[in-house]
Amino acid sequence: MCQSALILDEEGFESIDPAHPLGGRDGGADALVQKDGEPWVMAVYFPRGQQSIKEITDKLTSDAEKAKSKKPKPVGVAFVTNQELRLAEREELGKVGGDTKVEVYHLERLTTILDRRTWQGSASSSSASGRDRLRSW
Repeated sequence: MCQSALILDEEGFESIDPAHPLGGRDGGADALVQKDGEPWVMAVYFPRGQQSIKEITDKLTSDAEKAKSKKPKPVGVAFVTNQELRLAEREELGKVGGDTKVEVYHLERLTTILDRRTWQGSASSSSASGRDRLRSW
């Protein structure tokens, strides 16, 4: 989960407060975060292997519903996952929050963020690609 928090930090989220870094019931929020001064929730989903879009949607829907009960009520859910998602699937996932925004950080997006840091010289030239690093999480 710490790596997911670093991804969100790289994307402009602040005040990242993990709920249970070592696992446990989190009420749909792996961390409470802020973006542009507004409260958000980070939900993390890193199962082994590719899951069906139904399983991914069910997980995000459950987390988004639970997030609505947080105080203060978050304006959005940042969903960080190691799953490959087609454009149409990402668009559908973006709608599951209803009036709560959903920002999906899927496998290829995570890879781009990690590789961006490598290109900026933040990692050694011998470092693994973003995709390889995600597999080792």
